[in-house]
Amino acid sequence: MDLVLFLISLTIIGAAIAVVVVARRNSRDEIFTGITPGQFGSVASTPTEKIPGGEYRGTIPVQFQPPKEAGPGSDPVGPGLVGAVVGGRVRPVEVTATIIDLAVRGFLEITPLEAKDGGRGKQDWLLTVNPEPPGTPRDFELRLLQELFGPGPRVRMSDLQSGFGLAMRTAQVSLYEQMVRRGWYRKHPRSSGGPSKKWGIALIIGGFLAMLGMANAMEASLRVLPGMAAIIGGIILLVGGRGIRVPRTATGTAVRIQSLGFREYLVTAEADQIKFEEAADIFSRYLPYAIVFGVADRWAKLFGDIAKKYQHDMGLSDVAMLDLLSDFMWIDFLSGGGLSDGFGEMIGAFDPDVIGETFAGLGEGFGDLGEAMGGLGDALGGLGDALGDLDFDGCGD
Repeated sequence: MDLVLFLISLTIIGAAIAVVVVARRNSRDEIFTGITPGQFGSVASTPTEKIPGGEYRGTIPVQFQPPKEAGPGSDPVGPGLVGAVVGGRVRPVEVTATIIDLAVRGFLEITPLEAKDGGRGKQDWLLTVNPEPPGTPRDFELRLLQELFGPGPRVRMSDLQSGFGLAMRTAQVSLYEQMVRRGWYRKHPRSSGGPSKKWGIALIIGGFLAMLGMANAMEASLRVLPGMAAIIGGIILLVGGRGIRVPRTATGTAVRIQSLGFREYLVTAEADQIKFEEAADIFSRYLPYAIVFGVADRWAKLFGDIAKKYQHDMGLSDVAMLDLLSDFMWIDFLSGGGLSDGFGEMIGAFDPDVIGETFAGLGEGFGDLGEAMGGLGDALGGLGDALGDLDFDGCGD
């Protein structure tokens, strides 16, 4: 009997270890083989393999544009989905970038409101829906717009925080659904670890109860071993289950590699490598992606440096340059008006402690446009902080 109890105890512990080992192996991402990492293969015919270490950590080639929905020629993947597939989870910044992307594409306008208490209060923002949008939003974007503007065509960010946090949670859930629908994950990316956690807790509770029962029985010396083994096995499942996650499919890995390659472009691009005409075309479109990757200030300052160089090379006056920029820049976010109205109005729209110094001197001349545009990243961070204050609990699983 003692030998049987000992063998049962070893079996329980061994089974727990085996479950963790197999689960960890199954949580490794897949990747297409026989083609360059980051390229899309045929799901039906291209072979795949598990990636050692879990995620792809090999060479990331620079990509000069966001990944496409279904390869070359299709629409780009939205910034919210790009950030989500890279990190494997949807953070508030992914929702922030989606809202700003909608504004860049003309579906809504974002206008900063003057902070309360003489500028010492928290920055607030006004969202205004475009009654005549330039196109059709994606399904999950439409749901977000409907949730945002259910109360009316205009809504304050402070109202979203106090009464309409459901819009943010809906956006988060929608982004998770889209990653599964696109085949990047086979199930909800945050649903991993649940079974091992539940079984671990059950084993620990069962082990304690078994030990208590056997402790009161006669000749209980080795009869407590199965209970102890169950407790140890439960701890193994709980601790080992922390590293278990839902793996990306080979398609999801390809999108992630392309996304990281695009991030590399945003991080390493230099002013002398981009023509002004090209920068003016891509600045607003790529800005939401820069927000997701945390490099909005760098991307904005880079555009400012390119514009300043263009002004110098072309011999343009400050007024002419401002008029030229107003044709390209998405500026309603900053002031509700065009750049031709002058930078001075922007200063009054923000807390001077946040970006006032950035725009200092622009009223007396064009100043350092690179530094001025860098302040845009700080302003966008304020919107991200506002969204970050919303309650996202309950949406991760």
